[in-house]
Amino acid sequence: MVYSTDGAMMGKYYIQNRLTIDNDHISIHIKNALVATEDSRFFEHKGLDFISLGRVFVKTILLRDTRQGGGSTISQQLAKNLYPRRKIGFLSFPVNKIREIFIAARLEKHFSKEEILGLYLNTVPFGEDIYGIEVAANRFFAKPSSSLTPPEAATLVGMLAANTAYNPRRHPERSMLRRNVVLDRMQDNGFLSQEETDTYKKAPIKTTYTRLDSNHGPAPWFMEQVRMQAESILKQNPASPYNIYTDGLRIRTTIDSRLQSFAVTATKNHLDYLQNLFEEHWKGRDPWQHNPEIFNTALRKTDRYQLLRDKGLEEAAILEELNKKVPTTIYTHEGEQQMTISPIDSLKRALRILHTGFVAMDPSTGHVLSWVGGVDFKYFKYDHVTSRRQVGSTFKPIVYATALNQGYDPCEFISNEQRVYEQFDNWEPANSDGEHEGYYSMKGGLIHSVNTIAAEVINKTGVNSVISTARAMGITSPIPTVPSIALGTADISLLEMVTAYTAFANYGRAQKPVLILKIEDAEGRVLYEAEPSGFMEEAFNEETARMMVQILRGVIERGTGSASIAGITCKAITAGRRVPHKTMPMAGLSALHQTSSPAPGWAPPIRAYGSEQRSWDRGPIRPCPYLPASCRKRSRHRPSALFARNSFIPYRRTCWCGSTVKTIWKTIRPERK
Repeated sequence: MVYSTDGAMMGKYYIQNRLTIDNDHISIHIKNALVATEDSRFFEHKGLDFISLGRVFVKTILLRDTRQGGGSTISQQLAKNLYPRRKIGFLSFPVNKIREIFIAARLEKHFSKEEILGLYLNTVPFGEDIYGIEVAANRFFAKPSSSLTPPEAATLVGMLAANTAYNPRRHPERSMLRRNVVLDRMQDNGFLSQEETDTYKKAPIKTTYTRLDSNHGPAPWFMEQVRMQAESILKQNPASPYNIYTDGLRIRTTIDSRLQSFAVTATKNHLDYLQNLFEEHWKGRDPWQHNPEIFNTALRKTDRYQLLRDKGLEEAAILEELNKKVPTTIYTHEGEQQMTISPIDSLKRALRILHTGFVAMDPSTGHVLSWVGGVDFKYFKYDHVTSRRQVGSTFKPIVYATALNQGYDPCEFISNEQRVYEQFDNWEPANSDGEHEGYYSMKGGLIHSVNTIAAEVINKTGVNSVISTARAMGITSPIPTVPSIALGTADISLLEMVTAYTAFANYGRAQKPVLILKIEDAEGRVLYEAEPSGFMEEAFNEETARMMVQILRGVIERGTGSASIAGITCKAITAGRRVPHKTMPMAGLSALHQTSSPAPGWAPPIRAYGSEQRSWDRGPIRPCPYLPASCRKRSRHRPSALFARNSFIPYRRTCWCGSTVKTIWKTIRPERK
């Protein structure tokens, strides 16, 4: 089982979805409902109920009344669960029945009645790949079996007659009728009073369906990453082999279930919004209409197409077959839908679905706090957190950090003109808005994500220097030795970019991501415990880190990320690139977020999610309003009318800087002229 850092179960790895619990932890209501419904003389017989067998012979065999049941005792049903029936021709039923009777007699001899009840309830199937009462209680009511109420217990026991037909999620009305039958039998056997039975029968069935399996759960992509890491960790000790599927291991992880819930909700809400905009924009048209080979390639990769091709069908015959409508379950942002649709139309719908990835990390420890790898793990297992793709403007801060670390002045003005770089095969970068007039400071160029400024900066610093900085910040993906990486042409994963951004918060040293904290065996013995994650080598110095956080803060406050905080009222400091959502950074964002106290000015950082103050004495880096002395000095010697309207504003401010609080004078230089 996999647990979050706040103790919530995130999922489990299994061959059979079963969770064995002690008999003392099973609700008495479950036992009463089971005995009343399946074997009312359970405490009187020794594994074989002759009265039930007589009833079966007369009513079931002679009178053909199949509603009377099969006459098996709970002990015989347990024998069937432990030793499944075998097919041996027309003698299968009598041979298997006699075999179960003998096994039941042996069970009665070696186990008490209470132990037999516990064994049965831990092995009985409830459908949906569920085995055992504990898993069933968590699946349908999101609670342990010890907390089940009489009507909830009656609902689950009622399912044993027909798992699918009496499933309370799929067939609530039918399930309620069956539940009421179980409640009546509990009353007949003295487990409930008439008044209690009448009250419970009037109550509706209220399920809290919670599915934790290989395709469902709060963090399925994270679970897959944990699985791969856990298997790798366990293989390092071949003398003590463990299997995560069969050995009942407990894996403690860094993920926070509360933050994960917020991340999943925010991702879904924002992606629904973007999907609606996308559909409105492409209404009546295909996005690949100018490049139909995109669709044709995807079609040829489908299993249906390849199966028909292997049968020897020509292209025209294959397309004709794939245009026939068939009943299909498809994914939509509203959930699964049953439709009668052709495979070709189904593929077109799939290609129009937008995808995203989201990951949050504590920069001081490297602990991964939330992880959303896509829109639906059942249909799209491709993880957009670890997959590589062009990172766009999120790479620009690495370019600027390299320049600042080499001594370049953040207040230096650079022309916004469109240049041709002959040494780079006549590369001619342009701005997305088509404007190439005026000048930007380096700081302003990053805040407003100006391509021409980024290109000139990497031209001055050198491509290899930028790549070296990226490597020191934890990026391991191949980076081409071309200047266009300044505009984000390199294919890098989201996890690598978030890792790289931790260097800004940690005085120039990135922090490696951590997913697993501890692995314990079924007895609680610690098999693995993560050591405190060490910082990587220094990518740039502390002064550079402070200036970069201040500049990145400007991105959010008045730059390309300003729309991301519109409508938000919270005391926080955020530094990031291209944050396209009002409540949560996502869809290719790298961001730093640290809270501050409500006191005036800046204060030492406190965890956003309410736990202890950070252990590192200085804490992660805070935005500092210091600018290099050269900027302030230059401002006093340039009384040009060009800057008279909007520049060089001296003001007092209290700033948290390391361990000292200072009151300083600062001059603000314009970002563009």
